[in-house]
Amino acid sequence: LAAFDTRFKDFQGQFNDPTIPPLGAFVVGNAGELRTSGAELEFAAYPASGISLTGGVSYTDARFSDFKRAACWGTPERQSSCTGGVFDASGTQLPNAPKWTVSMQALYERHLGARLSGFTALDWYWRSSVNDSLGDPSMARGDYGLLGASILAAAKYWPPFV
Repeated sequence: LAAFDTRFKDFQGQFNDPTIPPLGAFVVGNAGELRTSGAELEFAAYPASGISLTGGVSYTDARFSDFKRAACWGTPERQSSCTGGVFDASGTQLPNAPKWTVSMQALYERHLGARLSGFTALDWYWRSSVNDSLGDPSMARGDYGLLGASILAAAKYWPPFV
């Protein structure tokens, strides 16, 4: 189990500046201060011979705590807080920073003979929704999960080369 609270002063990031013709451009800018806090829990268990269960869950709150001159993500009609091409993004969640992530794996290994082992694994990953910009509702991506499975037979010892 780990907990953290980190602050980055004078954070430099890449931001879209829509005021640069013709369609805007990405520029490096100073975001003032960024704060991340949260906790992470990881585990490993071996309930029976050849079986392992591993995983983790994390919660992260990553926000700009001081970002007074962020480039607007929309027109004044879409973003009422936009004035002169900038807005105060203080308190806005960091782009592409999910609050929750969860990962788990179950692995089973069995010896198949003198030189072979067989493995089967089941993996699951999930993360909560994110926004790819500084609050633009059209850039929000919902939460999703990935499920994977694998089966493998592998030689434990390779014969020496002749």
